[in-house]
This record gives sequence, C-alpha cells and structure tokens, in this order.
Amino acid sequence: MSSIAFFNANGVVGKADNIMHFFNSQNIDLLILGETWLSSGDNVPFKNCCVYNACHESDDIILRGGRRGRGGLLILGKKRNEFFVIKEDPHKRWVLFRYQNLLCCATYLEPSADDSILDDIFSMLDEETNGFEDEFVFLGDINARNRDICGD
Repeated sequence: MSSIAFFNANGVVGKADNIMHFFNSQNIDLLILGETWLSSGDNVPFKNCCVYNACHESDDIILRGGRRGRGGLLILGKKRNEFFVIKEDPHKRWVLFRYQNLLCCATYLEPSADDSILDDIFSMLDEETNGFEDEFVFLGDINARNRDICGD
C-alpha cells in the first residue's frame, strides 16, 4: 500500500529542504504539493523525485522585483518510472494520473476559481472511472466556500 500526502505549500521556494525532510522521514511514497507559486522558467528544487510539475504564469509583481508564479501542482514520487499522466487540465488546475496501481486526481483551485470547474472535474472523473465504479483517490485544495459561512 502506498502512502500519500497533500500539502498546500504556499510557495516552495526556500522550503525545499523542509519538504524533502518530511517526504523522506515520514516514508511517503507520493507527495502532492499545491500552490507551489513556481513559474515555468523556475528551477524545480526537487529534481531527483519530481514526477510532475504544472505551473501557472502570472503577471504578479513581487516586492523584491521580478515576478512569481501562482497556483501550481508539483508531485514527488519515490518511483518515478511508475508515474503516468492520464489526463490533465489545459489550465494546469488538476491532473489525473496513475502511480503504481493507484488512480489519483490531484487539484489546486484558487479561491477565485469558478465553481463550474468542479463540475468539469467530476464529469471527467465519472468518465474515467466507469461511473465512479473504479477505485480512485481525489485530493487537493479546492478552496471550497460555503455561502452560509462566507457570504458568497
């Protein structure tokens, strides 16, 4: 049985050593990082175990100069050759993949994401899992809002 974890990194730059320590010390097989804030030109700080990296481009200017990415998904796996992307969102919000014998859908949705994205994800999962008959894991940060609590 594989051990899986999801972590909203709120940016991975400067946190790589701590993330790798957690990944290794907890004997995690698959670690999904959401909200990486990496841009496509950035160096991925997890070269030996990164199996997937999806970046969002952004025009956000940061205080120290330059720009940073937003959102993003990064997946670390102990067995890189057993990771296979089945389908991914063209806007880099989710990815459906197989790791060893486990079917997974990982997602990071920004708070501003339209609720219809969830309908799209569940329609895709319905199609890819034989009407939800096949076993799979859905994990991520969907930034769910509740109208009664949040007012929106």
